[in-house]
Amino acid sequence: MKLTKVNNCCIPVSNVKQSSDWYVEHLGCNYEGHQSEVHSFLRLSSGPDLDLVRVDNCVQNYQDGKKIPTLTFECEGFEKLYEYLRENKIQVDEIIDHGWVGKCFDFYDPDGNKVTVWQANC
Repeated sequence: MKLTKVNNCCIPVSNVKQSSDWYVEHLGCNYEGHQSEVHSFLRLSSGPDLDLVRVDNCVQNYQDGKKIPTLTFECEGFEKLYEYLRENKIQVDEIIDHGWVGKCFDFYDPDGNKVTVWQANC
């Protein structure tokens, strides 16, 4: 027996409708399957579905005083996405260049979930 792939990733949110609309508008997700007040399935062009799940309290995780990302994405148009997020007043950190490995930046969804966007150089 072995696990073969990730089907969905659960993202804790305080308001499923508001967060779903935000992910669709700003990240290009599409509604997929069942939608309710307690969870919403969203689909990207590839990879696992995102399952936005209403929680009583959105808890952030930290390591050595730094918030840990909830998700890490790769994308087409890395710089274009970065500028889009900034122009739309979404909290976004500076781009970090990791040399030959690649570069990344972090942004935050309406509930403060930290999301990393990664662009490999290979």
